Amino acid sequence: MDLDFDFKSECSRCLDANNINKQSTLKLDFYKNQENDYEIDFNSEKIDLSPVISEAILNEMKIQYICKSSCKGLCSDCGKNQNLFECKHPKKNIKESPFSSLSELDL
Repeated sequence: MDLDFDFKSECSRCLDANNINKQSTLKLDFYKNQENDYEIDFNSEKIDLSPVISEAILNEMKIQYICKSSCKGLCSDCGKNQNLFECKHPKKNIKESPFSSLSELDL
């Protein structure tokens, strides 16, 4: 079975919305006396494959999407999308961070 589906996702860095198209091929083998993870009624005229298809689609989706490899993400100070706007405020020194002492740990 060939699947072709679209979904919307946000970039994990800049939060821009992306329309993503995926294709997948699904091979299904169900046998009447074999256990499987789905509740399939073989005595019915129709077999509901929606749980199988839903699982196949979820397996094709990533947890995080990035709009492009050069995505700069959001500014940590003002929250603006750095792909669209260049921030004019001074950059923070890493020593100002409350976690800067962690960089001194020898791991």
